[in-house]
Amino acid sequence: MRQKIFRTFVELSLGLLLALGTAALLIHLYFKTQDEVNYLENFGTVLASAIDHGGWEFLEEAAPQWLRITIIDPDGTVRFDSSVDASQLENHKERIEVQSLLQSAVSESNQAALNEPLSININRFSQSLQRQTYYHALLLKSGQILRLSFASNSLFLYTQHFTLFLTFLLLALIGGCYFLATKLVRSFMAPINAIELSNGAEPTSRLKSTYPELEPFLWRISMQQRKIDEQIDELRLKNNEFQAITKSMSDGLVLINAKGNIVSINKTARSIFGVTKENCLNQSYVTIDNSQYLKDMMDNSTRAPKQTKALTRDGRDYEIRFSKISDNGTCVGYVMIILDVTEKKRTEQLRQEFTANVSHELKTPLQAIIGYSELMANGIVSPSDIPHFASRIHKQSTRLKTLIEDIIFLSHLDEGQVATLEPIDVKQICYEVFDDLQEKATEREVKFQLKGAPLTITAVKRYLYELIYNLVDNAIRYNRPQGTVTVTLQSQSNKCTIAVADSGIGIAPEEQHRIFERFYRVDKSHSRQTGGTGLGLSIVKRVVLYHYGKIKVASKLGEGTTFTVTFNFNKLQELAATNERKQQALRERNQTMPQAPSTTRSAAELTAPVSAAPSAALTAPTPAPAAQG
Repeated sequence: MRQKIFRTFVELSLGLLLALGTAALLIHLYFKTQDEVNYLENFGTVLASAIDHGGWEFLEEAAPQWLRITIIDPDGTVRFDSSVDASQLENHKERIEVQSLLQSAVSESNQAALNEPLSININRFSQSLQRQTYYHALLLKSGQILRLSFASNSLFLYTQHFTLFLTFLLLALIGGCYFLATKLVRSFMAPINAIELSNGAEPTSRLKSTYPELEPFLWRISMQQRKIDEQIDELRLKNNEFQAITKSMSDGLVLINAKGNIVSINKTARSIFGVTKENCLNQSYVTIDNSQYLKDMMDNSTRAPKQTKALTRDGRDYEIRFSKISDNGTCVGYVMIILDVTEKKRTEQLRQEFTANVSHELKTPLQAIIGYSELMANGIVSPSDIPHFASRIHKQSTRLKTLIEDIIFLSHLDEGQVATLEPIDVKQICYEVFDDLQEKATEREVKFQLKGAPLTITAVKRYLYELIYNLVDNAIRYNRPQGTVTVTLQSQSNKCTIAVADSGIGIAPEEQHRIFERFYRVDKSHSRQTGGTGLGLSIVKRVVLYHYGKIKVASKLGEGTTFTVTFNFNKLQELAATNERKQQALRERNQTMPQAPSTTRSAAELTAPVSAAPSAALTAPTPAPAAQG
């Protein structure tokens, strides 16, 4: 606005300056010329009188410099000229002023009546001076002609004398226009600039201090501003939601525009590709991975809008799902989701291994039972060998039953069934386990030892019994003759520990990370001889996880192994409260639904205590580590 007003002022001022300046110059030039002509007439009258009385010879000594004086004979001969050598001038009889004066000569009577010499004024272009010249010619008494003249500058030359003044006037005019335009714009814009379109006020209150002519326009702007603010708030909310979702995603997400530049990449994707947000945002997709597979997916996106690629990075397995985003047939971008399938593949592998192991473990005792029973059914076995074969069948059936019970128990733990937690005396559980395993310990010449103060925790009694039973059973199975199994109970602040140590064969360091896998055995041949199912430590691990605990193993080959289980009292209380709420909800739901025969074990069956009398014969050898398989 200021530029427009300034330009208008300058154009108007320049127009007025040009018009008024031209008029002023013309008027000034006219009056100046008239003054000079009047002065020339008066001076000519005086000079003519002096020449009539004394002759013109004095002019040769006292001719004025500002004026040109010429004496011309009636025949046109130039007798004297104050500016040019008279001898070099041509005859002036044909000059207009000379002819006009001679033609206008009046009678002597008229001259006497006027008492003034005859004169005439002529202006013409002087050939000798090459300038516009004004002439005043007088007829002397001697008949000669006295001609006075002065040269006048043209309007252009006259204007040149005022160049500096006009330049200063022009600069002052431009400065004044700029100052005036600035002041006007500020005064015009002050009420408009004072309007706050985003302060949340009603449009009516915003328009009170503005110009009435602008109110409809400002009203529309205010309404549009309100819509823009609402759209910005909505976009900000959606962006925050999108950022929160992508930030919390466990999968990698990369958004690429149609030009192949990355517009968004979440934290998981940056971690997978080992890049930072600053290094790859608004950069080409090759900045995250310059591998050929990514270029191939981009190149083949027209033919295959959706593609899947398996990728392995840093020892982990990923699945890349690449999709092209189109709108009305036009590509607007690409989305790439990176799924971490490491655990999925591992779980699938474990499932396959578990299925194969279960089939093998179930098949082995069944084949023995079928083989012994076929021999007995066909009468091949002599009567004296029947008790031996019956004992073998009973042993394999017992092993099969134990295996099935362990698998079912693991299944219940994996399903996370709701069980009742109650205060349990851990020492009493240890006595029950010792009593149940005393026969096996005596057979293998292993002694028990229990250390530590009484310990009471809130847990599922059946689960805790299975945990201690399997640890002690493994400690016996993998111990050496005259060995010991030591259970140590400790409690401090908010935690408690149950440590089971043996003096057995130990576990190699490279095997320790796999001992909790199902059916995994460190020494498979020895495990079968001792009757192990390979599920004991898997049950222990699941029981510990169910109670939000932790388990550690420390072992040295030939020295023994120690398993340490740690429980947090607060987490156990939270688990008990959570299970109680779930059981209450289950009871309320069962009351509103018709009863149906149950095909699964109840919570009471799962938590039924195992009765056993404490062992009467406990020895007290020194503790040592144990080995498991």
